[in-house]
Amino acid sequence: MDAIDTNVLIRLIAPGDGAEDQKQAKIAADFVRSAGTVWIPLFVLVEAACVLKMDRTPNQIAAAVEDLLDHESVVLEAPELIRAALERFRREPRIGFSDAVILACVGARQATLATFDERLGKQPGAKWLLRKTKR
Repeated sequence: MDAIDTNVLIRLIAPGDGAEDQKQAKIAADFVRSAGTVWIPLFVLVEAACVLKMDRTPNQIAAAVEDLLDHESVVLEAPELIRAALERFRREPRIGFSDAVILACVGARQATLATFDERLGKQPGAKWLLRKTKR
C-alpha cells in the first residue's frame, strides 16, 4: 500500500481553480484509483487540515475529515483517535483540528496536556500553566 503526502491529499480534497491545480488534482485522483487503497499518516492529515483552514470553515474541514474516514480507498492512521478528535473539533471548533488531535492522543494515554495556550488549557484533558492563582 502506498502513502500520500499532504500536497497530494490537498489536491484530492481541494482541487483548486488554476490549470496546474486541476492537473495535479487529476494526477492525484488517478494515482489513488490505480493504487486501490492509500494510507494517510496522522501527521499528513493534521497538516492538511492546517492548510485547509486558510480558506475553509471548521464545518468544511470536519466534513472533509469525515469523508476520508468513510472513504473505501483510504486508510487513515489511528482512525479511533481521528474520530475522537473530530468529535471534539465539532463541539469546539475554535481550538482547531490539530489541537483536537493532540488532546485525543493525550486522552488515549490517560494523560493531561500542559499548555500555555489559555483556550486549549481550559479544555477537558488539558491544564493551562499560566492559570492565575488566588492568594
